[in-house]
Amino acid sequence: MPSFTEYGVEVDVDVDITVDEFVSECSSKEIKELITALVEDGHLKPSAARGGVPNNLTAKQLEFIEMLDVLFERYYSMSNEECDLIEQLYRKYK
Repeated sequence: MPSFTEYGVEVDVDVDITVDEFVSECSSKEIKELITALVEDGHLKPSAARGGVPNNLTAKQLEFIEMLDVLFERYYSMSNEECDLIEQLYRKYK
């Protein structure tokens, strides 16, 4: 059961709604916000926010996407040199 804080007081709320009902009532903007929140909370990988992963990928391609997800999550831990290297790779293959 979710709890909310209202006027400094925590209130327990019992809402009888399914996840499907909730999501179907969300606008496109709200869905994007939901996906972003799920990524930030660690429930989804960053690739989900970019449209997900196609079904027809090889194991090697899936592994590569997982590596990119880790790099994405560690952006603020990278040195300038590491970021420059990634940018060089990007420019080479774009």
